[in-house]
Amino acid sequence: MQLNMGQVWLAAVTALAVGCSVDPAKFSCANSGECPSGYYCNVSAAHCAKGADTTAPTLLAASWDKTSIQPSGTATLTFTTSKPVALATVAPETAIHNVNVGTFTAVSSGAPDTYTMAFTAPSVCDGSGANPSDAAPISISLSFKDSAGNAGTGPVGRLTCDVRKTIGVAASKVQLVRAPYADGTVRTIVTAAPGAVTSTPSFAGVSLVAMSGAIPLGSAPVGGDGSVEQFEVASAPTGVTLNLMDRTGASVVVTNYSQRVVMNFLGKDVPGSHNAGQAFDVSADTNAMFPPLTWITSGPSPTGGAPVELPVSSPVTNGVSNSYMGLATADNVSAQSSLAPQPDGSYTYGFEPANVVPTTLNFASAPPAARASFAAGAISVNSQYTGGRSYAITMFGGLDASGAPADPPGTIWVYDPSVSGYGWSTVQVTTSTNTSPFPSTSYSSFFGLTAPAVRAGAGIGYPGTYNCSPSPCYTVNDSLLIAGGTDISGTLTDHLFVYGERLYTGNGARYIGWYDETKEFGGTANKLLVANAGMASASSYVPWPNPTATSANNFAYVTMLVGGQGITASNNATAGCQLVNSINFGTGPSGLGPQFSVQSCATAEWANAANPGIGFRTGEAFASSQSENTKFYLFGGNRQNSGSGGIDGLKNDLWVGQVTTVCNPAGGPPCAAGAVQQLQITWSQLAVAGTPPSPRSGAQMTFGGDYRHLLIFGGTDATGAQGDLWDIDLGAATPTWRQLSLAAGAVSPGARTGAAFVGSSYLGFVYDGSNYSAFLIGGSQSGQLSNDIWKVAHESASRLLMVLSTGVPNLGLNPNLTLSYSLFPGTNFLRSIVYVWDGQTWREVEQGFNFTTGSVVSGAGSLVQPDGNMYVLVEAANRVTTGFATPASVDEIEFRADWQ
Repeated sequence: MQLNMGQVWLAAVTALAVGCSVDPAKFSCANSGECPSGYYCNVSAAHCAKGADTTAPTLLAASWDKTSIQPSGTATLTFTTSKPVALATVAPETAIHNVNVGTFTAVSSGAPDTYTMAFTAPSVCDGSGANPSDAAPISISLSFKDSAGNAGTGPVGRLTCDVRKTIGVAASKVQLVRAPYADGTVRTIVTAAPGAVTSTPSFAGVSLVAMSGAIPLGSAPVGGDGSVEQFEVASAPTGVTLNLMDRTGASVVVTNYSQRVVMNFLGKDVPGSHNAGQAFDVSADTNAMFPPLTWITSGPSPTGGAPVELPVSSPVTNGVSNSYMGLATADNVSAQSSLAPQPDGSYTYGFEPANVVPTTLNFASAPPAARASFAAGAISVNSQYTGGRSYAITMFGGLDASGAPADPPGTIWVYDPSVSGYGWSTVQVTTSTNTSPFPSTSYSSFFGLTAPAVRAGAGIGYPGTYNCSPSPCYTVNDSLLIAGGTDISGTLTDHLFVYGERLYTGNGARYIGWYDETKEFGGTANKLLVANAGMASASSYVPWPNPTATSANNFAYVTMLVGGQGITASNNATAGCQLVNSINFGTGPSGLGPQFSVQSCATAEWANAANPGIGFRTGEAFASSQSENTKFYLFGGNRQNSGSGGIDGLKNDLWVGQVTTVCNPAGGPPCAAGAVQQLQITWSQLAVAGTPPSPRSGAQMTFGGDYRHLLIFGGTDATGAQGDLWDIDLGAATPTWRQLSLAAGAVSPGARTGAAFVGSSYLGFVYDGSNYSAFLIGGSQSGQLSNDIWKVAHESASRLLMVLSTGVPNLGLNPNLTLSYSLFPGTNFLRSIVYVWDGQTWREVEQGFNFTTGSVVSGAGSLVQPDGNMYVLVEAANRVTTGFATPASVDEIEFRADWQ
């Protein structure tokens, strides 16, 4: 049987009573209560000792059930002492916090003595203390005594007081960015700028946490300035929620924070790169363009088949590496594609969409409304009128789908394909440096109009300029001629209007606006031969009779008009062709200056009964030569009222009209003494070898940018509307018809009627891809009016096709999506064109300089495809011609998609 200490002590007392000698100091004990009177328990020796108890109690162990406490919360302390004690005080670091830390209730639970105490959160936890910060936890010590009054103390650890806070966030200053890095990784990073987070009374314990459902993806504490240093999120930037959290449990969901995906080729030149971007050389001997996925999987490419992706790296030669090394960073190493110069005569054609995405770097507004019965031409709007700018294409008038005027009166649309700001825009109609009208000694008293009354179906031309002398005098700079057309009521008109400038050299007084030249110059000779609309028109610069018989030819700007609604079988022989002479080139008294006269350019070939002949026809195509400015060409149309059924119907014949001056009597010019210069116009049918287009009406005709190739597009033949393209090389020894077949699957304008087809007569030598091009504008497709614009050229261009990955499927559906871009071009990237696929067609975004940064201001969503990719095409500005080639080259290209 085992005895406890009380039994041992009782046995000892009994032994003393019966005379036995017992030493109490031999008694084992755990506390003084187990020793007889006059003895105490020496705990360190675990034996009773004689005398008074002077051993201080000691703290053997202490622990909290938690490390921090929330406002009004409790914590439980468990501690053990060497002997039974009574709690005297609980002492916090009063010098730091100066607060009452709470109340303990002690309960003994055996020996050695174990106590459990409840701790109630002090006022510091609700932010009302003298130092309301939970950055420095509270250190707590106990003070206690045993029954003999011996005092003991001991620290029991530190308890963090979680301060109650009011937290908030400025979501616009929080950003999640997914971007490639130079080491080949693609990371998603979260950051917050200074001031992004607010927290009262402090930022201690506040963090920004990225979550995917209930799973934390990453976090970082908030700094003292309300910012958050970047931290990485181990996922793509979708399905991520950001929360601002305090350790008290307070939480704020961050909504509408900024998200960005950076798309470039950074790190792509590192083996094993995670950058999903791809790049392909898709240069080919055709200038056709294809949907990007078709292009990547099937070609054409330099080898004719599917293109091969650029390699990771390759040697650098003369600053060029045909690999990702030349695309990854702006390091003056370029990746490029090149074509060998193409021999003349073995060319192919292709259409390129020239529809511009408005950005912060171009002035392109929304394109003109789709329309019919409009006039368009390759007419330069003089730089004096538009702040130093000239434009390749000018468009005026037209009716919308409801038959109403498409524009306010007098509106002039211009298209600029150049690098200094491009796309469709309107020009300022009226400018004056003085009160209007200002006096004139040269012209009648009638001057500028608010706008012409012409709205639809007008002829369009270039009227020219006249530099007067000696000063003071009136200089005339006219940039746009509008002839006839229908007014607001639909009535045919016969007036001639110009948009231009009158400048008085004596004092610099300037008026820019519209003029009715029929009124200004007066007389019946200064209007059309018959009121007319819907006629075909073309301008040129031709020799003109000089009033001084012995001098050389003068020259005049003329516009030729053929056909139209006002031409009938009865007046065709005299008015079916009308020639408007606007300004004769000359300076001072010796020059003829502005004239504005109209005369017939119809000859015997225009007679209805002529066989063969032009006769009375409608829907003829018409164009002026770009290499021989005295020649005008007429193709096809529907001939009627000949009186002989065998020569009526749809035609596919080609006629050439030539404007010259001759002397009467013959000789010269210059003419001999007594002879007079006279204008001579001749028309003859041009013999062309090969199989011609089908007979048709409503075709469009112009010259390509190399000045020799006559192009004919579309029209309506006996089977319906056509979208075919035909070419005649008039510079060849034997001009021959050639149908130009487009590659299967290439993007194209499709069959259409009522389009405008204009060449690049006035473009000069440009670096925007429009040289060697013609432009097809608008038209009606299956009854639907269009406002698109296409370039067509028989020279091809070097091209790089790139796939830039956002990693976010269907990102383009986000209505808040915006796009920005940066181009860091290499040596040969100067003025290259950047296209982006919008899901239906290629659209121009940029024609870059040495360094360009801009933003897409509309249509951003359509440029990110449902698979999360952007498809970008870089095309050389200049096309590949005999002896001349420019590569498409780029030294880093970057797009950024931003949304909230």
